[in-house]
Amino acid sequence: MKPPTENSFGTFVLLSMVAVAIYATVLFSGAFIDHYQVKLAVRAAHSRARRDSDEMLRAQLLRGSLSEVGSHWEDAGTGKPQEVNGLGLSDKDIAIKRDQNENVLITINYERRIRLKPSDRFVTLTFKAEEAGIPP
Repeated sequence: MKPPTENSFGTFVLLSMVAVAIYATVLFSGAFIDHYQVKLAVRAAHSRARRDSDEMLRAQLLRGSLSEVGSHWEDAGTGKPQEVNGLGLSDKDIAIKRDQNENVLITINYERRIRLKPSDRFVTLTFKAEEAGIPP
């Protein structure tokens, strides 16, 4: 039989790893759920690409489908960033390309800054959502 002190270090390491995994899951899951919503919005825009212009698709994505998704950090002039609703996307983040064969490529590239709570440090995740092909 092993003395209890030998098992305590292994138990501590295992519990620490479990705690870090739970922390990371809670911290980053929101960003990945939001990215899934961005993918759905891009897929819906792609399905409307045959009848709508590029400007209309961008406007629908920015002001409609993605206006309430996620959050981003802005500097409000106080020197301390504040979390604001929306992904902070602009027209330049959405690329729409069409070719002569009626193929349409819609791509959204964006970054999410995640605050590592309880500290004031941030980590930046880069996401890309795209849909390509001939719209239905």
